[in-house]
Amino acid sequence: MTSRQNGLSLIELMVALLLSTFLILAVTQIFLDNRTHHSFQSSQVSNLENARFAELLLNGYLKRAGYRRTPDTLIETAFPRRAADANCAEFARGQVVTTAPQGFCIRYQPMTSGELDCTGSAAAVFDDSEVFTNPPLDKLVILAFRYAPPADATQLHQGTLQCRNIMIAGSEFIDLVSNVADFSVDFGYGPNDVMDKRITSYGTNGTGIIRAVRYSVLLASEPNRRIPGSNSPVLTRWLDEINNAARLTTNDRNRLYQITQSTQTLRNYMP
Repeated sequence: MTSRQNGLSLIELMVALLLSTFLILAVTQIFLDNRTHHSFQSSQVSNLENARFAELLLNGYLKRAGYRRTPDTLIETAFPRRAADANCAEFARGQVVTTAPQGFCIRYQPMTSGELDCTGSAAAVFDDSEVFTNPPLDKLVILAFRYAPPADATQLHQGTLQCRNIMIAGSEFIDLVSNVADFSVDFGYGPNDVMDKRITSYGTNGTGIIRAVRYSVLLASEPNRRIPGSNSPVLTRWLDEINNAARLTTNDRNRLYQITQSTQTLRNYMP
């Protein structure tokens, strides 16, 4: 009597291998989808966090522009004319915001002696034992904010917003906000009469005293964070409405984007 052989036949083995292959492919696809989803979400969160921080930071300092320790002091007296330099355009008498290369400059009186500025450095020391006294004119805080493009134009996400206190000798610009792909700023201009509170025009090269600042920041993720070949509505809006920069479309590489915008009227001009 012939004994029957136990085990898998070739057909059964091939079917098992086929099912295993489908199972491995399914698990691999789930892993890849989850990794893509994680990269997308983490990039979006990073853009949102940077956008909120940029807005909080810039708005906070713009609200300081023109601050005086003694509110009854005429703004023309507290802030005399200051000639232009490499960091900031000229400050007219009574003007507390001016233009700067790829940014803007502000000036204000420190509330307390040695208070920290945007770089984390202590401002100039003066006698602040009496509350309602102005610091010496050479103790004003003058901050320059600017956009620093990436050294490699293909790495859009490596641009930064920077700040420097130009009243501190030897100070340098430091990075405040990262992942900045582009930056745009407009100014609201009003009459030279500091008592006239109107804003008559917005632009980058107006005439009169700057009474408002309107800025836009474009944040970008690392490359390949959105579906290849798909369009970014955020980038399209930026190119159409704010700044049609060819370098953005050239170096897009399927990034994710976020825009933060704000218009700040200089409240310390108000009576």
